Amino acid sequence: MVKFVNKRIKPGYTITEIHAPKGYKATSKPLVIGADKFTNMVGRTYVIDLGEMSNSKIWAPIKPMTGEVRFTKIGKGEIPLPGATFQLKGVSGSTSGLTYTAVSNSRGTVSFKNIPLGRYSVSEVSAPGSFREG
Repeated sequence: MVKFVNKRIKPGYTITEIHAPKGYKATSKPLVIGADKFTNMVGRTYVIDLGEMSNSKIWAPIKPMTGEVRFTKIGKGEIPLPGATFQLKGVSGSTSGLTYTAVSNSRGTVSFKNIPLGRYSVSEVSAPGSFREG
């Protein structure tokens, strides 16, 4: 659909596509609006029938943007704690419903790699050995 705001369009105008939607190539053929294109009037607005227009689809794999969430689980005396399990949960938009699990390594480091960009919450789901979550 083409929409012109605050412009009076008349037969004889030429429409040229400048930008195409992502993944498509703009058509190189300009379209001249003839009087026959003004087929319908809704209120005080003409609906202009442009007919079929096609764009060439450009195939290019789009690599999603990802990131890493990393932190260290420590105990009393700032001692790293291995073996704690954490969950990273998506909380909105495209991350909603995503859940990742990671366990702290021998240095207490917890790392979630290649995580799609978005908003997440982190929670400890099990503590190592005789420790409590938190």
